[in-house]
Amino acid sequence: MPKKTTATSKKTAPRLVANKTATASAAPVAAVTDDQIAERAFCIYMDEGCPDGRHLDHWFQAKAELSV
Repeated sequence: MPKKTTATSKKTAPRLVANKTATASAAPVAAVTDDQIAERAFCIYMDEGCPDGRHLDHWFQAKAELSV
């Protein structure tokens, strides 16, 4: 009796290897800490001339800049 082969096993193997290679070579993304956001927010605050009442604007701007 001849040996039965499946075409699907030959087709899926290269895709699995490609996916492992792509994820293994991707650089990990470092999380932004609250201290880093606070430091950047303070710089924005100083650059804008120390305005009152804009601390949340500065925080969210800093977080957006650092999360890119």
